[in-house]
Amino acid sequence: MCRGFQCGVVLVLLLIAGCGKEAPPPVGGVVDPPPPPEKLDGLEVMALRLEMLSVAAGQYGDVHAKPVPPGGPTWGGNAKAFSWRVLLLPYLEYDDLYQKMTVGMPAAEYGPKMPTGYAPAGSSTPKNGMAHLRRVVGKGPRWEKAFVVVMSENGVPWAEPGDEVAMESVKPANLIGSPNEFLALCADGKVRLIPKSLDAKAVEAALLDGTGGTPVDLKAIKEKQRRVK
Repeated sequence: MCRGFQCGVVLVLLLIAGCGKEAPPPVGGVVDPPPPPEKLDGLEVMALRLEMLSVAAGQYGDVHAKPVPPGGPTWGGNAKAFSWRVLLLPYLEYDDLYQKMTVGMPAAEYGPKMPTGYAPAGSSTPKNGMAHLRRVVGKGPRWEKAFVVVMSENGVPWAEPGDEVAMESVKPANLIGSPNEFLALCADGKVRLIPKSLDAKAVEAALLDGTGGTPVDLKAIKEKQRRVK
């Protein structure tokens, strides 16, 4: 049995000896660091935007009893028509912008007003007004009601008419998606990845029927989007 002074010295020495030692690992082993936060990649963002267009085009058809025309008509004091993207504005919650454009908004103001949904993935402020979502048009009765959209590397002024890509001019290598596939909104309203290696006839079949394309799992993307938020 030690006296008070001696016990105090021993306790201090023990505390000093314990300094600098690592704390014992938690029960159950070493704790792994938390995983990095998830975020949608560019392809996933654009797939959701194509689905958004599909829904808007369907609503347009329900209201007007006809498919979305390639170019919009001339309104009021405007001396020119608009693109199909302008026609879809009211169905994308941009009715105020639609109304302003149809009563004579100066053309110089169109560019900065482009909705983010028409911009390339990763661009939250599409200041240049260049859209990469391009409408594909073809010949024959099957194309008359088809609403087919692809993502082209070549942007066009978003409000201008006449930006359609003729089916015979579609070049898969210039379309955006994954390294070996391009992303497309097909005529049946589904978003698919289509192999860039297909020939022209097979690409047309894929765009009209989905043949040879892989449906994008939009449900999984939306689940991921909810986790990101």
